[in-house]
Parts: sequence; structure tokens; C-alpha cells
Amino acid sequence: MYINLDERLQFILNILNEYGEGYLVGGALRDIFLGFKPTDFDMATNIPMEELLHILSEHNPIIISEKYQVISIQVDEYKIEIARFRKENGILDGRNPQKFKFVENIEEDLARRDFTVNALAYNNNKGLIDKYGSIKDIENLELNIIGEDKALRLAEDNTRIYRALYLVSKYNFKLSCETKKAISNFKNHRKLNVSISGFGRLLDKILFNKYSYKSLKIMLDNDLFKFFIPELSVDNLDNATIKNTVNTYNVYCKYNVFEDKTIGYAILFLYSGKSKLDDNKFLVNSMIIAESYLKKIGLNMTDIILVKNLIYYSNIISRAINKETVKRMLFEFRNNKNVSKLLNFISFIHHHDDNYNETMKKTLELLSRIQSIYFEGDVVFINDLDINLVDLYNIGLDTEISKESIRQDIYKHVNEGNLNNKKEDIIEYIKDKYNVKFNVVKVSSAGGIVYRINRENNIEFLLVKILGGNWGFPKGHIEDNETKVMTAIREIKEETNLETIIVDPENFQKDISYITNTGELKYVTFFLARAISHNVLIDIGEISEYKWCSYGDALKILTYSSHRKLLQEARLYIFKE
Repeated sequence: MYINLDERLQFILNILNEYGEGYLVGGALRDIFLGFKPTDFDMATNIPMEELLHILSEHNPIIISEKYQVISIQVDEYKIEIARFRKENGILDGRNPQKFKFVENIEEDLARRDFTVNALAYNNNKGLIDKYGSIKDIENLELNIIGEDKALRLAEDNTRIYRALYLVSKYNFKLSCETKKAISNFKNHRKLNVSISGFGRLLDKILFNKYSYKSLKIMLDNDLFKFFIPELSVDNLDNATIKNTVNTYNVYCKYNVFEDKTIGYAILFLYSGKSKLDDNKFLVNSMIIAESYLKKIGLNMTDIILVKNLIYYSNIISRAINKETVKRMLFEFRNNKNVSKLLNFISFIHHHDDNYNETMKKTLELLSRIQSIYFEGDVVFINDLDINLVDLYNIGLDTEISKESIRQDIYKHVNEGNLNNKKEDIIEYIKDKYNVKFNVVKVSSAGGIVYRINRENNIEFLLVKILGGNWGFPKGHIEDNETKVMTAIREIKEETNLETIIVDPENFQKDISYITNTGELKYVTFFLARAISHNVLIDIGEISEYKWCSYGDALKILTYSSHRKLLQEARLYIFKE
């Protein structure tokens, strides 16, 4: 069989076969036959590592394992790992073989592989080597362990259990009867030789794929969490809880939101605090368990807090809630995106309930409460405050004072009606409470969100890089006897040499304010400006660089969130018109 490999991969194989033998092996071949495009490639060779480092020196090889003679090279976007043929024997510690030796033929090397679907080898000289019926198992999506004693092969390297579950979650492989039996033997084991961080990496690969719910069921049924998260063991979860967890995860995968890991982790830990002995008020326990584990595997604190909030508020539609409860929830979730995650999470949890329609009715009632808070003009999220972290830094607060704590304090006073959500009022409050000597100097400016329609009939926005490094829109001070519109047109012309027409200035003018690092309180009014000339010539005294960008690229480049919000509003207005 001939496989048409990328010429860059074939080039490396040709080098290996010039100096010895070399094969493409393992998962990359499996993926090719499954119709996936691999980006990481494993190769195997009989060439000693010292010689391999020399012949591949122009590719800057990195030694991965001196003991097993494994190196890695990067060829454009392809990462290639090359290992020397070896044979392994015995169990040392559940992770490494008792002994091994380097060998000269690929067949002996393939015998040490874990599953038949990973035991293919290929080069142009010998074609495809399929010693274990790998192609048949790939076609049947069946996962078989190589070797006579299946349980022994898993005991040789405990991570093979979780690698099997990854293949189930990613490709929808079925476990063969022998593989199922070998995995079930680990119910009786007391420990596995896998670190908590190693387990975290493996679990992360298992949980966030199209068929992850199938792997989750196997893990729960076979008590494979007990080694690392004992609260998810069969001693703590009854059959009904396991069924609910798997069903919820099935919906999560079905709706293709598995890329959002916070919801996945929230589902996993939702019932972790619900032991058979305590069926009440378990959510706080579940939050504690989730935080403890997620910290150990190194998940960032922002995501950990979100997972905890999803768990805590998962039953909010069943509570007696008032406006204060809803506002507290919104404060915890910080933005609309996270609130949407909660609503999805609630839907997933109750998807299989007989009274699902009633659940959706209560969810809509919650959404209506949230919308009413918006319409009343209340500050919903902490980011709705008319002062941000950059402003707080530029005011000159003591560096030891937590800026986030100050924002929470301001949010509380604004929502209690004791403080207006206006930047000047907030500044006065901060000056009084924290004894800050800050003199407000107001400066008024105007500018434009400049756009054009390119030859492909796509909208492009003009971004300018201010001297000092911030990407934004053209703007400048309002001079005597100028209107804001006049200033916007003049500043765009002076900074970029573009002639523009201001689009519907009566209905589209957006105001922002911010505190500069020089202590000025700037008020800027932005208009929507359509370019009617083409040649950009920047004012090098003000601007260091410019770019015409698509909407998506502009969102990535703009420095400040206030400008990204302006861009979103401008784009919506253009499409509406």
C-alpha cells in the first residue's frame, strides 16, 4: 500500500532510510486511515541517537529522552518525534518497563505498542506493516490491546487505561470484550502510578471531545476516578447520580460546547459533594471538592471561580429568588457570556427530566428578571461601572491596595444607591475614602471609527497605533468654535490624510471616558466615518503605524475593551443601515 505523505514528512523519512531504517508509526497513521489530519507525527528508526542528532542537525533536534533515545524536531507546522527501535520486558513501577533493549527491526518495536490501532508502520520501501490486524480494528472502530495478557499490558503502563478512554472520546472507538475486562480489573487496585498532574493532563484530553460522555461512563462504571478524586468513586456516588452525570455530559457533548471546559468540569463535579449519607445541601461541598482538584491540576483561578459559581447557582431556578439574589448572581458571573453558560448548564442538567418544559419556563422567568434589571438602568456587572482597572491605576492609588477590591466596594455602593455610576463621582468617592490627592483635569475630544468597503465588498476598519504603543481610532482635542463633528473630520484628516463623511451623526455618536497616565480625565465622542479617499499618510508626530483590518482582526488588535465595544456597535450599525 502506498500512502501519499506530505513532502516534508517524506523528506525526513528519506533521510532516515538513507542512514538506516525509518518508519512513520502510531497515531498519525491511525488518524490518516480514520480521515483525520494529524499535526504530530511519531517515527521510529534503528539509527542511534548520537548519529541521529548529527544527520538532523539542521532541524535543531531536541532530546526528549536520553534513556530511550527519543528526539523531537519541528518541520514547519509539523512536530516530529523520532524514537529508536526497542523491546521492553517486565513491570518496574506501573509506568516504565523493568528492562529494555534497543533492537534492529520494526516488528519487535511494534510489539511494545499499547493498542492495535496504534501499531502500524509505514515507509515507501516496505509499504504498510500491519502485524496485528490494525486496519481491521480501525475500520471496525474496535480497541484491542496488543499481547496475550491484556491486564498485564495495562499494568506495565497505567496511563494506557486513560489513553484507551481518550481514543473512545475522540474517535468513538468501542472497547473489545477483552479490553473491557482488562480495564475492569483495576477496580480492585488501590493505586496507580500516575501523578495527579499527569492524570489531570490525561483527563483533560478525555473530557472535551465529541464522545466524551462514553468515556466518562466507562470511568465511573469502573471506578477509575477513585485514585485521584475519591469523591467520584462508587463509594460516594449511587447509580442514579452516575446516570444523571453521564446523561448531562451527553447533552453537553451533543450541543458541541465541549470546547468550553468550565461547563464540563462543572458537570463532572456537580454531584461530587452528594454522598449516599448526605443528600442535602451538597453544592457547597461540591464547590470545595472542585476547587481542590482543579487547583492541583493547574487550572487558572478565573476558570475555577466560574466552575464554582456554575455549581452553586445550578439550582437557582428552584430557589425563592428576589432582585437582590439575581443581582448578586450577576455580580459573581461578571459578564453576559458567563450568565449564558449558566443558562446552558441548567438546561443540560434538566434535559432528560420529565418536567423539562417546566424547567425551561422557570429559566425564562429568570432571564426575564435579568432583563428587567437591564431595563431599569441598574449596573448589572462589575464591568458596567464607569471606571475600570486602568483608570484606578492612573489615579495613583497605593500599589498595595487591591484595585479589584475597590471596584467591588464601588459596585456595592452604586447598587445600594449611595453612589452615582459616573466617573467624576466615583473619583471623588475614591479620593475621600483612600486619601488620594488627584486633581481632575477635564479634556474633551472627538474622533472617528473609520471604515471602507474593499474590492471584495468586505468592510475594513482603520486602526492607528498611537505613539507609545496603544492601538485605537483617530481622535483629538476639540478646538475653540468647533463642533464635535468638525473635530472628528479634522483629526482623521490630520492623523491619516483621509477624507471622510460622518455617517448619521444624530443617531450614532458614542461617548467614552478614561483617565490618562498624566492624570487627565478625557471625554471622547466617537462618530462613524466612511472613508471617501484612499491614500493614508500618517502624522508621524502622533501616529507610528496604521492598519486596515477585518472586524475579527481589529477585535484582536485593539488595546482597550472600550474600543472593542465601540467597534462592535459600529459594525452592528453598518449592517443595520
